[in-house]
Amino acid sequence: MFYQRSLAVKIAVYIGVLLILACGGLGFLSHRYSSSAVIEEVETALEMQALKAGEYIESQFRIHLSVLEAIAARPEIKSMDWELQRPVLEAEAQRLSGFLAIGIIDRNGIAKYSDGSTGNLADRDYVIRALNGQASVSDVIVSRITNGTILMYAVPIVDNNRVVGAVLARRNAARGTN
Repeated sequence: MFYQRSLAVKIAVYIGVLLILACGGLGFLSHRYSSSAVIEEVETALEMQALKAGEYIESQFRIHLSVLEAIAARPEIKSMDWELQRPVLEAEAQRLSGFLAIGIIDRNGIAKYSDGSTGNLADRDYVIRALNGQASVSDVIVSRITNGTILMYAVPIVDNNRVVGAVLARRNAARGTN
């Protein structure tokens, strides 16, 4: 009788250990697969958010550039006469409070801003592109004029199908695209 109990106990213990190992193995595998599935979903969601953020930033850049293109199309700006341009730029700088300053850059790369500052920006990529007829936005840069981090927007001034200069706008990079 004791021997039979002993065998029954042994079988029960073996089955119990086998069940514990099987459940532990299944738990480990389910944890491993579920955590990798969660990580994959999070990575996919992050990629989608990054794409949406990029689209939003690009749309804001387009909006700001189109505002500057409208300024560049004004006859006073096309004249390339600073005395005619300055009052227009000052009024636009006040109206468009998101920009730190709005200015004009001549074909030599010399910039004059509505706030009175000037600078030689002939070597900057965004200026070169604008003077070649392409509207552009700089990377985040350190301003030679203010020493702050900024974004620069530049659009060509076209008169009689010829680029005569560019409208430039300085924007605080900390404000982002708003």
